[in-house]
Order: sequence, then C-alpha cells, then structure tokens
Amino acid sequence: MLVGVLGMLAASCSQDADNPTQGEEGRKVQVTFTLATGGQGAYSRTTWEGYDGDGTDDVTSVYGGEAFDNKIDPDQLQVWICNEDGSSVAKVARLLHTKENDNTYKFTGTFEAFINKDNNYKVMVFANCPEITTLPTSSTATSMVKEIPTTGNLDAIPMWGVQQITGTTLLAETQNIKIYVLRALAKVEISLSAEMISAGEYTLDSASFKKYNKNINCIPNGFASVAATTNLHTGVTATDAFNPNASEEEGLPFITITEGQKLVAYVPEYDNDGTLSMEIKILKTGESVPTSYNVPFNYSSKVEDVIRNYYYTYSIIGVMNEDLLITIAPWTMYNPSWNIEIETEQNNL
Repeated sequence: MLVGVLGMLAASCSQDADNPTQGEEGRKVQVTFTLATGGQGAYSRTTWEGYDGDGTDDVTSVYGGEAFDNKIDPDQLQVWICNEDGSSVAKVARLLHTKENDNTYKFTGTFEAFINKDNNYKVMVFANCPEITTLPTSSTATSMVKEIPTTGNLDAIPMWGVQQITGTTLLAETQNIKIYVLRALAKVEISLSAEMISAGEYTLDSASFKKYNKNINCIPNGFASVAATTNLHTGVTATDAFNPNASEEEGLPFITITEGQKLVAYVPEYDNDGTLSMEIKILKTGESVPTSYNVPFNYSSKVEDVIRNYYYTYSIIGVMNEDLLITIAPWTMYNPSWNIEIETEQNNL
C-alpha cells in the first residue's frame, strides 16, 4: 500500500509601501503550497517503508485503509520557516485551505521575517500533531508527544517533513518544491489468507499487542539536522530516525477492518528486547470459545524493533496442532518475495 505525501510551495511577495525591499526586516511574505496525498508513485520516505502493496485496499475505509493512511487534518497542520541549522525563523500564520480533491489540499498563509536571498532555509511541516508555539530544537525530538487512545483508534497519524530551499527560492514568485513526510507510527496488519477464508473453517476473532508505548514521539530523531525528509534513515542506529517514547502500557487492541478476516493496529515505535509479542485469537467453526496464540514480534532471523513508517503484515495461512502458520512478507522493497514462518505458542485459557 503505497502512499505519497507531496508538498509544493509557491511564494509570491507583494510589494508593501512600508517595506518595498525584498529581505528587509519585518517583510511580510505570502506563501501558498499544496499537499497532495495518495497515489502509486516512486519509492520514497512517503511510502510505507518495507511494503509496496498491490493497491487493492479499500481506499474508502475510515480506519486502516489508504484514505486513513493519507489523511491530513487541515486544522492540525503547522508550517514553519527555519534556518539551515533547524532554528526558527517564523511560523506560517493564517493558514487558509481549500480541498481540491480527495487527495489534495491547497493552503495559503503568511509570515514576517528577514529573508536573505543568499542563505539556505528549510520549510518544516507538522501534520496531525499537537499545537506548538515554539519550534523544537532538540535533536532527540522529544518535545512533541501524542498519546495513543486505549481503544487504539486514532483520529489521524502524526506526520513530519522538511525540505531545504534557498532564500532566492523562498522569495521567488513561482516555486515547485516537494516535501515528503514521514509517519510517526508503524502499521501492523493481521489477516487470514485467501485460502483460509475460502475454506471457511476459521475466523479471526481479535488481536492485541501485549505491551506497547502509549506515547508517540511525533518527530523523528535527527529532524533538525537533515536538509530533506528523504535523507533520514528509518533504522535504529544512532544516526537514524528511530525515536521511541518509553511509556509502556499493556493491551493495545487491533481494530477490525473486515469482520473475521482482517485486523489493523497503528502503534508507536518500540525498542524490542525480545519480549514484545501479540495475542491472536482464532475461532474455529462450530466452537464458541476462540483459541488464543502468543505471536512474537519477529520479522527476520533476529528480534526486531517496531519502526515508524513501516507496514508489517502477518498473514495466517493455517493451523497445525497448537501453532499458527504465519507468513510475513515482504519486509523490504528489495526482497518482495521473501516469506518466513514464525513459531507461535498456544496460550492456556
């Protein structure tokens, strides 16, 4: 399921009788930009990292489908003009918007600042994030936090993006600048395979993360230092975007997308010490009590962390003795046919 979020800025600087010179202190600049979501575009940080999808998801789905994954709430959009080092120049004010189509919004706003045409600047976007009055400057990016509801059902996914431009570009009358965004959450999907559904012997009753971080660090690590969102890696080394919030809770439920067949959860990043697991309940036809299975959060030959902007899919292909047979694929864009099986443990109810 590929999703792109593109921002294109076009700035026009009207001559002001009191401030006739471009770059003068206090000059008012009008900035117009478009955020376009959705579409099967080229691989970028706007995709669900590690999953390319086949485009068959229900794009009208309120939760769990492409429409939700692309959602940007215009009332929760904040745009900042920054120096090259990530420090604040000005916040774009009076953001008015029109919805051009299902995937495109046009915004117009203004800011007042000294803009030197010879300097570099950044346009930084915070979508579906808590309101801020001061731009975060910490490279650890822990100053913007949003809590996951106990129901697991969010209103929208927090997103962040940045693009460096020149002062000349910022002051130009016409611009064509793309800003890619990175989601602050991972998406985890559990579903019955087509063969399991056709057989009609089992239904997917429910699932939950046994533990999770309830708070989302909406901004990735390294946000202040990069020139573009695409320069950030979503791995877990010291120089990557990985930025979990240690706020552990128990029992994050998955949301039903297709009754008895597909469940989805949006979950914050998690530093997995090897104990992270999910409980999956499967109901056999003719039985009244589902069987519960403990499924470790593993998706390679070793324990892995939950990473922002990743889309993890668990497809249940059968039940053998006390184990679920699960395939997990694909985990990278470069190995689309890679499937592995993981061992599960049946819980005693």
